[in-house]
Amino acid sequence: MIRNDNRRRRRRHGRNLNDDGDRNVSVKRRKVNWDHERAYKCVVADYFCPIARRFDDKQFERILRITPTLAEMILNRLATTDEWWTLRWDCTKKMSNAPEVKLIAALKMAAYGESFVAWQDYCQMGESTARECLSRLMKSLVEDNYFSGVYMRRMSRADARKVEGLHSLNFGVQGCLGCLDVMLLPWGNCPNAWKGQYCGRNKKPKIALEAACDYNLWIWHAFFGEPGSLNDINVWERSPLLHDMTHGQIQDIDFDFVINGETFHQLYWLVDGIYPRLSRFLKSVVNPTLRIDREYASWQEGKRKTIERGFGVLEKKFHITVNPIHLYFMEDIRTIVLGCIVLHNMMVKVRMEDDIQESADLYQLLSHNVPNYDVRAAEAAIEQEDADYAAAPMNFRQQKEDAEVLGHQLRIVQFYWKELSDANSHLRLQNAVKRELYYKEHGPNADVDELDSSYDPLAE
Repeated sequence: MIRNDNRRRRRRHGRNLNDDGDRNVSVKRRKVNWDHERAYKCVVADYFCPIARRFDDKQFERILRITPTLAEMILNRLATTDEWWTLRWDCTKKMSNAPEVKLIAALKMAAYGESFVAWQDYCQMGESTARECLSRLMKSLVEDNYFSGVYMRRMSRADARKVEGLHSLNFGVQGCLGCLDVMLLPWGNCPNAWKGQYCGRNKKPKIALEAACDYNLWIWHAFFGEPGSLNDINVWERSPLLHDMTHGQIQDIDFDFVINGETFHQLYWLVDGIYPRLSRFLKSVVNPTLRIDREYASWQEGKRKTIERGFGVLEKKFHITVNPIHLYFMEDIRTIVLGCIVLHNMMVKVRMEDDIQESADLYQLLSHNVPNYDVRAAEAAIEQEDADYAAAPMNFRQQKEDAEVLGHQLRIVQFYWKELSDANSHLRLQNAVKRELYYKEHGPNADVDELDSSYDPLAE
């Protein structure tokens, strides 16, 4: 009877029991002697051999989701910025993990979203070291301006011109900057205290990712970290893109464009029906009865699938965004997701056929009339006032900031929000796009009030 009790206690407490059943004596984990040289030789022969490697460029890209050229560029940059990504030997002349092996381990974990146990025998390293490889790689991609300054840069006026021309060619209308939507990523290690906040309608904890991409699937905007219980509007209200719109930063890339003979000044995104009627959003039509409405709804819903296609490609390339993420800290998860977006944009750049480098100096700011409030003058006044009383006492400076500077900033935000939330501007843009598409399809003399042949009012 005593032997059976001891066996049960050994099974229950595992390593904390010795052969005599004493809990105070812990059993050490067995040390694994990894063969780093063997892993280095295998990785070089398979992926990085300059003469005859086992996997060619297409297979390399299929397995690791990036091209060999990008992999070498990443390795060279990492080696110059972080000593951890260099080849070293310890005091016993034993080689450390090679940077090529570390990169392969990190890319495989991001590409397939599985535990590193699946590749331990090939890469010859422990799970904690592999997680550190993934964390350091993604952190470098996100924080190093060498990568993020190119592949996660803010859209400039030159970029806006290029993207608008791309959509004008493929969508048939001018002024479009892409499509905006939200996807949810499962969180496997969500704390129990937070599950009520992060669980949505499917009762599983998820994290929201708001993104905007163009026709080439280049992701220009990414906002990650909001709870999965929020809908698209709640995420949008916290988005930095809304902050840019209400603080005049998006206006710097605007330019005039014409739709159906009407001139517009604000570029826009295609969104689904849950978003509000804003002057920078182009929504579909609910329950279209006219033929022009039905064709417009079909066009808008079809072109808006670009963002769904972008999400699908991102999930297909990096399964770590599909499988439940087994990390505890939100900052680590955000770094990995944004790092995957950087790698995604790298491959999008490789896919793009147009290699012409445009400069922002070629385009000048096209200003439009501001009838009620001079925003530029208000911003200049704020800067001038800051310079005037910079040397003043703290109490006087605080009073001035509360009384005047804050008032100017509030009026700037109110002006841009009034301009953004104008439903009439949204409807004007929507009607112009409708007629532009309808006249292209049926001629300039087509009847825009013609009922849809498939519409049956009795069916409602």
